[in-house]
Amino acid sequence: MEEILQETVAILNEILGVKPVLYASFAVEKVLGRSFQAHDIDLLVPSFTPEQKKALIQEFAEHGFTYLDQYSATFTKNGIDVELSDHDYWFKVCSFDPTGLYEISGLTFRYDLLSASNLLKLYTYLVSNFKRDPKKLGKDKLKIQSLKDALDHQTTQFR
Repeated sequence: MEEILQETVAILNEILGVKPVLYASFAVEKVLGRSFQAHDIDLLVPSFTPEQKKALIQEFAEHGFTYLDQYSATFTKNGIDVELSDHDYWFKVCSFDPTGLYEISGLTFRYDLLSASNLLKLYTYLVSNFKRDPKKLGKDKLKIQSLKDALDHQTTQFR
């Protein structure tokens, strides 16, 4: 999954000229250093124009991704979905602290990782959403408790 993340981020860095934000389950795994069986990669990006979307679809296709036409722009490769969601929307509804981001970079990619406190805000919002899939609620509550424990015991460098 890490390889798909890095490849995706490199494409977004190049085509959109943005540094996406990794959030949701895979971000929790990175922040807490343990598995929560993340099965996809969720990234926050600024809104993009139809022309940028077309360029993204083409670039992802050239790298072996398939575009899934869904509400959020979603691409898949090797059984791993990558969902691009609206940065401004999620920052607003979750009241994320913009200083609670940690830059992760390599030779060809650069992205931000949400802090544990911001991820706690995300999952608190998700469990309060009446439309949330009941199957996900149990996992969400486990993530909330794990994030709280890490913050209380200062066991994460991504506070």
